[in-house]
Amino acid sequence: HGRIMFGLSLCDILASAAYLAGTWAIPTGTLSSFGDMGTEEIFWATGNNMTCNIAGFFNQFAVASPLYNATLAMYFLQKICYEWTNFEKIQWIFHAIPIGYAIITSIIAAYFDMYGHVDWTCWIVPRSIRDSSITPTVAQNNFKYFHWFFLFGPVWICIA
Repeated sequence: HGRIMFGLSLCDILASAAYLAGTWAIPTGTLSSFGDMGTEEIFWATGNNMTCNIAGFFNQFAVASPLYNATLAMYFLQKICYEWTNFEKIQWIFHAIPIGYAIITSIIAAYFDMYGHVDWTCWIVPRSIRDSSITPTVAQNNFKYFHWFFLFGPVWICIA
């Protein structure tokens, strides 16, 4: 379980760094959609589209943390309730699932140019949603499904 905790800790550190970036990664001059209804710029927005893409990638990668928590819970369930002792043979699966899923979903979102910003961070919100000069792709028009398949769904499954 020490290696699972190590993987979880590394993923949490990466996620925390992305969360720390917060509004800094959002492109400079981006107007807020809260409170003042688009008349003031987002506080501390000093980035550009590339910094927002990078922050969005790592914000999506943060899905590895709840998946690692679920694998840790499965490990303890097997170890304590079922007295499982043969963990070494399949330990790689307990790392492949959270890391693999996080990397694959982060890359897919980047491939479909899905990263954009909300008022507090960058994540899967295509720029074409806010910029009428950009023609959205089919994937970008369906970005809310990406939310559910890439983050909300897996997190709810981990909770269950």
